[in-house]
Amino acid sequence: MQQTLQQNIKKALDWLNDHTSDEISFYGVQVELWQIDNSNPAVKFNVISKPNLAVRQVNRSIAAEDMSDKRKFQLEFWNRFRTKLAETRKIGSLQTPRAQYWYDISLGKSYISLSNFCNTEQSNVGVRVYISNKIADDMLPYLESRKEEIETKLGVKLQWNPNPNNKDKVLMLTHSTNFNDDGKVNEALDWLVQYTIKFREVFSKVIMEKPIN
Repeated sequence: MQQTLQQNIKKALDWLNDHTSDEISFYGVQVELWQIDNSNPAVKFNVISKPNLAVRQVNRSIAAEDMSDKRKFQLEFWNRFRTKLAETRKIGSLQTPRAQYWYDISLGKSYISLSNFCNTEQSNVGVRVYISNKIADDMLPYLESRKEEIETKLGVKLQWNPNPNNKDKVLMLTHSTNFNDDGKVNEALDWLVQYTIKFREVFSKVIMEKPIN
């Protein structure tokens, strides 16, 4: 009975690992208690299920074949961005790139993050501080109260709440480019890496200094 239950749990975890995104991983661990003669009991952990990287790579390859040209470009763009950003060693944990408009980076607090974007229709890229509506009523006024300080440290003027009717709020900086010119794309990537690092350094500190209500 116990062995059958363990096998069923392993199958369930294996299935989840093969069918969820790269940002989510499931591990199954069996705990054993070992004792040799009169020694103190010791705990032993056995991993019975973990992500199958080979399967995930195959799934990504299959998905890539079905992408539109725009999605393929965005996936390649974010892969190049992640590589360049990782080489700076300024930000430790980076998410796996996906074929989408945005690429998020943590600011160390829930409901607020850096949400970089690659807009192929308007030929621009940008860095956004994305504030969820869950904290927007409190966080946006606080950040606005430190606007002069923030922009001085960044060395640029930002767009503050450019879409006031949206419940989620953003602070944004954009950069125009030409996605048909790889030299311009590389320039845009370098720009994005530079300001991603600046934004994270400035905003993560300001956010952590916010008084608790």
